[in-house]
Amino acid sequence: MNDTNDIQWAELAVTGAVMHTQGRALDRIAVTGRDFRDKRHGDVFDLLRLRHEQGLPVDHITMLTIPGIDIAYVDQAYEAGWAHAVVETHAETVATHALRRRLHDVGLRLQSIGGDVDQAQIRELAYGLLDDAMGATASKVAYLEDIVEETVQYMTEQAQFVPTPWPKLNQMIGGLRPGALYVFGARPGVGKTVVAQNLAQCLAQHGGVSFSSLEMGRYELHQRFIAANSDITLYRMKNGRLTERDVDTIRTNRTRVSPRVAIDDRSSVGLAEIRQHARQVAHDGGLSGIIVDYLQLMEGAPGTSRQETVASFSRGLKILARDLHVPVIALSQLNRNSEATLSGQPKLSDLRESGAIEQDADLVVLLHRERDPQTQTLNEFDITLDVAKNRHGETGIIRLQWDGTHSQVTDPSAPRAA
Repeated sequence: MNDTNDIQWAELAVTGAVMHTQGRALDRIAVTGRDFRDKRHGDVFDLLRLRHEQGLPVDHITMLTIPGIDIAYVDQAYEAGWAHAVVETHAETVATHALRRRLHDVGLRLQSIGGDVDQAQIRELAYGLLDDAMGATASKVAYLEDIVEETVQYMTEQAQFVPTPWPKLNQMIGGLRPGALYVFGARPGVGKTVVAQNLAQCLAQHGGVSFSSLEMGRYELHQRFIAANSDITLYRMKNGRLTERDVDTIRTNRTRVSPRVAIDDRSSVGLAEIRQHARQVAHDGGLSGIIVDYLQLMEGAPGTSRQETVASFSRGLKILARDLHVPVIALSQLNRNSEATLSGQPKLSDLRESGAIEQDADLVVLLHRERDPQTQTLNEFDITLDVAKNRHGETGIIRLQWDGTHSQVTDPSAPRAA
């Protein structure tokens, strides 16, 4: 048989199996009339399914009495349905060919896109069309007694968490959880990027990290990694004071000062670009996490408000975390409200466009460094991390040490390296 005959036979066999089993076969398959290549087959199948849902008979004899039905077709399908015991196999054939046809249609639609559509819009359209083409996946019935081992594995999955560099924070949140969205918010200059860079360093020990740096260039960000992993200060690098020994240190300790972090420093990116970059890192050898610095700089669709844009991004990043099963760390700008309070300590409501971010995030950490009341300079020794929302545990404030010279936030309770 050729493919055409195979599909024809499979579609007849699925429709016939429904009649042979008085509709019970419908509980074992996950196709709809949309999946049938022959519209006639699809229409009859949908009619069988509708009647079964309404509690009406769908046996061979009853179907022959329905006004307007193609009697010859019903007989042919019933004859093909004798192998109803393997209806799942025939339904898989129908679904597979349907998917191929839909993907072919996606290709044709993408080829017909006009030249005035930019790359980002094409990517978003492509992902939307692909999601529609893939359709919904049937849910397999799973009783609790059947998933004991899976549940035990889930409960012990904390071993798969990536610990942060700060034991105090790990005690509160357990570590970085695959599939979760983490939001770190602060006012400009407080240390969002340093915190993200320190987290990237930890994630990079378990695979590649996709770091979308919308504000800082790759060379400037790379300097921070070098400073955090050597005795070379940011001051020396930024002011052209590197010695020959410094250069030799950087070159000979390439792996230590340059962890597996892939930096995308394009200034205007949207969800499509972040998704594409992350998938490329995954393809290159495994993805352990995604970092976006920062949410409010992401590029949205023309004509949408900033609140709508940020809401779309936070939801999209949450979905991306679930799809790729990695932690996603998104930095967020805080508004000026926190500076108006006596303590200056930020609150959840200080997140710019905070509603959607707070709703989507599994964890929200607000960063704060006190200012000298006379000079208004930021504290050069301490930084507080306020776990203001934690979907999986407790909240609270921890105090860590700030070392801007080496682009590090350190925890005094952490064991010292030998």
